Amino acid sequence: LVVCVVVIRRPRRSTPCPFATLFRCCGLCAVLGRSGLFRAFRVFRLFKRVESLRLIIEAILKCLPSVFQALAVLVIIMGIWSIIGVEFFRKDLERQFGTFLKALVTMVQILTGDAWSSGLTRTLLFDKGKPGSIVFFISYIFVATVILSNVVIAILLEGYLKCSSESKKNTEREQSKLRLEAAMDEDAKRQREQ
Repeated sequence: LVVCVVVIRRPRRSTPCPFATLFRCCGLCAVLGRSGLFRAFRVFRLFKRVESLRLIIEAILKCLPSVFQALAVLVIIMGIWSIIGVEFFRKDLERQFGTFLKALVTMVQILTGDAWSSGLTRTLLFDKGKPGSIVFFISYIFVATVILSNVVIAILLEGYLKCSSESKKNTEREQSKLRLEAAMDEDAKRQREQ
């Protein structure tokens, strides 16, 4: 720890970022520090200067707890459908629904829309003769993709609107303060002239 403090106080010229110095000192990311990958994070300085970008980032950061709660609900729903999938399709699709973990990965694949209709549903429907599989997949798509994706978007939109209104209120307060100070300065100037 003492060595880290000494190195941080006297950074080398080749060091692109203080974090790179810290990581190099601790031996965690020597490759990252030398390759200059931390330079890519310089873009984040724009967030301080551009008001609209700063507002978006603030909204996302304020909404993270709510978004994580929605994602927890999504993981629970994926777990429920994975258990159902293992019970119903374990023998027919051993590779996709053989275990809970395989089924969970399959549910993530379905959530992203990655060839679930051609790879899974058609196999179960036409090759294995299970028309009930359509209800399983369509209900999961509806609940996970349509409903919960919109919930996450609504959470982020609400946070953005809150941050936007707070920013407008702060701007109005600052402008009214400046007007009040200008009016007071003008009154003081008039009184001095009289």
